[in-house]
Amino acid sequence: MADRVKPVVRLFFPCDDAVIDLADGKWMLKNPWHTVGMPPGVREKFGQRLIWLYAQLTDGVGEFDLTVELRNYDTGERLGRSKPERWDFAGGDQLTVHEVVFKMENVPFPTPGLYVFQLMANHAELDGGAAYLRVYPG
Repeated sequence: MADRVKPVVRLFFPCDDAVIDLADGKWMLKNPWHTVGMPPGVREKFGQRLIWLYAQLTDGVGEFDLTVELRNYDTGERLGRSKPERWDFAGGDQLTVHEVVFKMENVPFPTPGLYVFQLMANHAELDGGAAYLRVYPG
């Protein structure tokens, strides 16, 4: 068996809030995002105070540092990165679905356009780990 196999992304999206219910261990997610409107009159240098990103991962083996990068889709410029989450995927347990939540603060959207949140494992992109967000001027 391989020492390390990258996890497979089953689901990945940004949302307004992610809170775990301590009674049953399930995540409560609020308002998944696909578009963002800048406030009225704002056409550049918009920042979102807080964005949560929810991911479901499976099939991985080994220990990974998971992060999310925000990039401008057109230029590829990296605009931000979440704090790493260390995650250990046990061998022989590949069918288990792991839920991972990332919090990004002070998220910049310099101009209207298309942005991508890219889920990474040990600095490598994960297949299926891209969530696109269209930002419109105010």
